[in-house]
Amino acid sequence: MNKLSEKTRSLSTLKHYIVVLRKILKFGLSNDLIDKLPVFPKLSNKTRTTQKRDYLTDEEYESIVRMSELCSNENLIVRGVEITLEMKFLIQFMVNSFIRPSDLRVIKHKHVTIKKEGKDEWIVLSHPATKTNANEVQCMTASVGIYKQLCELRLKNQTKISPDEYLFFPQYTNRDTMMSVVGRLFRKIVERTKLETTTDKNITLYSLRHTSIMMRLVKGNVNTLHLSRNARTSQQMIDQFYSQHLTTDQVRVHLQRFESVEKKKEEQLKKRLDKQKQKEIERKVVEKMKSKTPLKTTKKVQK
Repeated sequence: MNKLSEKTRSLSTLKHYIVVLRKILKFGLSNDLIDKLPVFPKLSNKTRTTQKRDYLTDEEYESIVRMSELCSNENLIVRGVEITLEMKFLIQFMVNSFIRPSDLRVIKHKHVTIKKEGKDEWIVLSHPATKTNANEVQCMTASVGIYKQLCELRLKNQTKISPDEYLFFPQYTNRDTMMSVVGRLFRKIVERTKLETTTDKNITLYSLRHTSIMMRLVKGNVNTLHLSRNARTSQQMIDQFYSQHLTTDQVRVHLQRFESVEKKKEEQLKKRLDKQKQKEIERKVVEKMKSKTPLKTTKKVQK
């Protein structure tokens, strides 16, 4: 531990080493390879668990999307791989679906279901768990258009799309290679925007997930429990890492909004309008009936 400390390793890294070593020695003890476990050193300092995770503002996000499209138009090649519109759709889909970069390894077309209710249309993802759980993910409505554009792009080079085909970069059967390629392409796009230089942010693929969650915290009227369930994480993670970015100016609108009062006013207004509408319908029905009623005529009776 002293030797590792000399190499300026973080406290989290040191704890991981201890955990792994303890597991190895426990295995030896359970298999009668050693007589007892040695005493492990205690690390007194606390690990950093509330560090902020960089995310993109609306302007920064739009800048990266525009740059990905520009790189595609220029047919930019990074280590033998051309940047196409698929990277643009990947960036947009991640921000509108709350997924982790690791989810890109496993998501296939059979995991994508388009649902519709009234005028609303959205995507439900049911891909296998890559980190915590396998809850269904309810995507934003914009994800439908992005997915359809991706399918149109794919069908330009092939006749049909198999349900077992990977959603992004299906040509890479080795998904570790795929992740390396996507990472390089994304770094090139970010590098050309010069955002990291001007903002001093560390922008990675994971920043897209942070962006999607932060957009809901800042713009949406959603509590952290509901958001964490849909993002396949815990409420504690949302509070510790993502909400650290929230400023008082960003939450001001939510603080000054009285949901119960506004809801009552809306319901009262709706009831008033419904009553007026009903009265108007009844009035028109009465007038129509009057217009159809025949006039009474006297008949002469001949004797």
